[in-house]
Amino acid sequence: MKQYTLVALDVTGIQGYIFNSNRLKENIGASELVYRVTRQWVFDEVPTPNNVTANGLDDNLRIEAGNIVAEVIYAGGGNAFILFVEAAAAEQFISELSLKIISEAPGLELVAATVPFDWDTQPLGDPDEGQMKAVVETLTKNKRTRTASVPLLGLGVTAACQSTGLPAVYLEPDEGYPISAQVRAKIDSADEATQRLQETLGAVIEAYEIPKKFDELGRQRGESSYIAVVHADGNSISKTLQRISEDYDEAGDDGNRAFINAIRTFSEKLERASKNALEAMIEILVAAIDESEEGQKGIGDTVFLVDNYLPCRPIVFGGDDVTFVCDGRLGLSLAACYLYAFEQETKKEGLNCQACAGVAVVKSHYPFARAYQLSEALAGSAKKYVRDNGDGFSALDWHFAETGLLGDLNDIRRREYEWPDPNSSNSTNGAYQLYMRPIRLHAHAQTWRTWPNFVNVIHGFNTSDAENESLNWAGKRNKIMGLYQALREGSVSVRQFRTAYGLATLPEMSAAPDRLAHDGWDGKTCGYFDPIEALDFFVTLNGQEVQNGTV
Repeated sequence: MKQYTLVALDVTGIQGYIFNSNRLKENIGASELVYRVTRQWVFDEVPTPNNVTANGLDDNLRIEAGNIVAEVIYAGGGNAFILFVEAAAAEQFISELSLKIISEAPGLELVAATVPFDWDTQPLGDPDEGQMKAVVETLTKNKRTRTASVPLLGLGVTAACQSTGLPAVYLEPDEGYPISAQVRAKIDSADEATQRLQETLGAVIEAYEIPKKFDELGRQRGESSYIAVVHADGNSISKTLQRISEDYDEAGDDGNRAFINAIRTFSEKLERASKNALEAMIEILVAAIDESEEGQKGIGDTVFLVDNYLPCRPIVFGGDDVTFVCDGRLGLSLAACYLYAFEQETKKEGLNCQACAGVAVVKSHYPFARAYQLSEALAGSAKKYVRDNGDGFSALDWHFAETGLLGDLNDIRRREYEWPDPNSSNSTNGAYQLYMRPIRLHAHAQTWRTWPNFVNVIHGFNTSDAENESLNWAGKRNKIMGLYQALREGSVSVRQFRTAYGLATLPEMSAAPDRLAHDGWDGKTCGYFDPIEALDFFVTLNGQEVQNGTV
């Protein structure tokens, strides 16, 4: 009989660990440490012989063949699953990895679980009785029952770390402010994070510096500066994993090996597609950069590079979810670009996946953790829109936080963008909404709430035509702000506005009823408030958005 031990690992509190700092260098270093814990360090610490090679995992080295003592099933994204021949070796591995994390990544917490596993009689993948399900349940229980880690606070004579509030044990090398051991580890890992990014993107970015500070993303002296925090996440990935479990629910060599191969293949394809999509997005960004006669590099007449720094910095990448920061005026275009590229790259891999993105545009020194939480909530809002409308498509949602943020996303929208219908008793569905968000990435015959329509309307508001007042918007700030106010007051005010300016219609949208271009509203949803609000926060990248709805 082939008796093994199945180990599951999970790094907890990843979001707080990465994003609870307003210093980009610490964010990227923290992300690198999370990557190492469940990837590089797992590979380093797993006992030999195993299936780890310099290029990843070798599918030909299999634990049931008897020539290795441990097999990594999957490792990455804060999780890992590993099979061990000996239970004692599994316990020793967990202990050694934990000690390494305490020493080299202080502040990160690892939770582990083990279950015995009989290869010949127990399936790994059965969604009801499989051992993968059993070890995940044990892992969840261990998370719930573990003793919470309480950091040792300082005394009256100790200096506090500016980022964590923990006792400072070092001075930051460049600026000399006090930092804790946790922050020191993050800063020390930032260069390796940059190196990994350079290896991922290759020659695409070799002509540019990679930013390590938020001010290097495009801040202009004397102007209000905004950054965009973009979080993108694949749709229905858990459903795909569930289907794999259902398809390979038998024990023995055929069932368990087929399950391992399917999980590993899917994960590798998804990781490859995500990296290629990120590279495609950066390629489009770089192609959009021009240099003036004076030597100033920028995108159009709006976004200017700071000391040759690329105005975008990926923080989390390598799996189905990606988080990056960029100049606030590039957030929407880059998000749409990534979603489109993700669809194309997963299609090449035979996966045909879609994704959703949330774009939070905030002032450059706004609390970064709060900005990330908002971007994650916006991505969740887009995912809900997809679920509510039949799945199978990509979508994005966004918010421009020109002031502070009070409450969650729903609170903000109810307070700033909605008002109740006095004729409706339904407080949930009875509100008038100024926003069209979330929107589909692609045009659709049954809805006008799409990225191509959004971009077309912005293009319309940037068009000049002296012979046709309906098409004459560019540079007419008072006219646009007049429409902005009329939209807030409702369809009657919009019609009065059109009459006053002699407008036949507003910029038209495909798949929209006639009343939208006449009244600005389709029922209780406004179609023009979002494009007007985005005028100062939207920069095109290659001029193709209007033609095909992509960037």
